[in-house]
Amino acid sequence: MFDLSCTDRRLFDLPNTVVEEILNISNINPADIMLIGAVSRDILHSAHKHTFALRSTSDIDVALTLASWDAFDDLVSRLEPTGDTGIRYYIRSLPVDLMPFGDIENPTGSSPPSPRKESVAVFGFREVIEQATPLTLPCGATVSVPHPAGYTALKMKAWTDRAPSHETKDVSDLSVPAFWYQKSAAIQDRLYESKQGRDVLLAYDLEADRAAIHLLGLDVREHLGTERAAELDDTWSCSPLELFARNFGQAEIPGWPVKSDTQRASFTEALTAGLHGLQGPLESR
Repeated sequence: MFDLSCTDRRLFDLPNTVVEEILNISNINPADIMLIGAVSRDILHSAHKHTFALRSTSDIDVALTLASWDAFDDLVSRLEPTGDTGIRYYIRSLPVDLMPFGDIENPTGSSPPSPRKESVAVFGFREVIEQATPLTLPCGATVSVPHPAGYTALKMKAWTDRAPSHETKDVSDLSVPAFWYQKSAAIQDRLYESKQGRDVLLAYDLEADRAAIHLLGLDVREHLGTERAAELDDTWSCSPLELFARNFGQAEIPGWPVKSDTQRASFTEALTAGLHGLQGPLESR
């Protein structure tokens, strides 16, 4: 479980407004609500004690665990739709994407809400919420926020889905958890004090930045479990990773984007090796 106690509480204002209204007009349980996307990214960023701003976005994404479509249909019947996605609604004047998942998935990793012509991709949501961190909002409701590895898993899948269209915004978002892991005291402790960490660190010739990103890939794999991790690994390996490496960075992050193309590629390879479940770099196979 990740510690959210250091989070700037001002970041709770928007999700609190949204969650409070959802609970007021529906029978959805707060335990079945998970904050995802930019809202969860900013909360995790603050929890890591980073204060610099990240790439701005107006997106508010809320995932809902559902046993049937009844609760979702009842909820959205009380909301005003906006846009043409079939999942975006105004909630107290805020545009919110509602992402249903759980027993309603058909097939697993895909859910087809009735207003939408195409299914919603919810790969890994069930696995991520199982290991998410509880967050009690000012309204008193306790919802879930993904662990940094869970956030990373969802973003890696988003990259594989959008990469064929040469969309690279997910690469920018994925540089953020890579930075968290590189700067995290807890991750540094793992690298130097745990057997797994020491083995990885030695495999990377004591290059802690690469080793930290490798641990992130390993944590993504553990978060998803064997079956889902294998699915992500297959699609990730088939995605244009050279394009990913060229864009691996975000201008707002100190020291990122990394200036060296070689270093960008090495960080991408470390993340990939971790997702593969290797204990060292790809080139060591």
